[in-house]
Amino acid sequence: MAPPPRHLLLLPVLLLASLLRAAQMEPAHAAAAGDGDRDEGARALLALLQRVQSEALRALGPRDFDPKLYVDLPLAPGADRAAAEAALATVTTRGEMKAFLARYFATAGSDLVEADPPDFEAEPRGFLPRVASGEARAWALKVHALWKDLARRVAPSVAARPDRHTLLPLPGRVVVPGSRFREVYYWDSYWVVRGLLVSKMYDTAKDIVLNLVYLVEEYGFVLNGARSYYTNRSQPPLLSSMVLELYTATGDLGLVRRAFPSLLKEHSFWVSGSRHKTHILASPFTTSHG
Repeated sequence: MAPPPRHLLLLPVLLLASLLRAAQMEPAHAAAAGDGDRDEGARALLALLQRVQSEALRALGPRDFDPKLYVDLPLAPGADRAAAEAALATVTTRGEMKAFLARYFATAGSDLVEADPPDFEAEPRGFLPRVASGEARAWALKVHALWKDLARRVAPSVAARPDRHTLLPLPGRVVVPGSRFREVYYWDSYWVVRGLLVSKMYDTAKDIVLNLVYLVEEYGFVLNGARSYYTNRSQPPLLSSMVLELYTATGDLGLVRRAFPSLLKEHSFWVSGSRHKTHILASPFTTSHG
């Protein structure tokens, strides 16, 4: 029997609207005691790291300089932010900068821990059934195996002490882009989810979606990425498409119910032009002819 048209798959979502629309107006959560102090500490850490970034460029020079590295650094265990601020003022040489970084900061990315995805299979049943070429299938399985290398969890210390990290806490497993990109990104997550569905990794895909739902609950929209320096911007709103892709593949109506209030909230954010500005930037790799 032929599958139903894609627009019919939206009917469960539309039926839920009358039941869940009130949730759009509810606050994400009541502010817990101490939240303000933690937010202030996180802002102070980011301000320090921006200073570290500038001083590292001065002391180490521009060759192979990666500005993102410095704003991704978590404070080292036992290190004090105020002491680091004072010590930074005395750094003048390359050697002093390297010693300063080693003393006060942990390695960028160390606040993520490896998380072997439990739904990963080396060759899942039904994987790319229309690909007959042995060579193409072998290549596709190598790409499929990369999920194990890119799967992570945010370390519990991030939620416990957000004032020591620019990484933001997330409840479920994450898939990072890799290399210098050590956090979840909104735009990337859409393609990650689609790839996970091809790999039959439905539980991991659901974790990705629910992480983004969590960001909407916390911030009112999905951030550009899960870092404190991304809290003032977003990327193209694809969360509803991810929910639809996952529902189409699994029929998980529970996920739709869970996500729907956040989809309404995100929609409200994007259509409220008085609250934000949308910028469309030209790619530096394109040229215009006229």
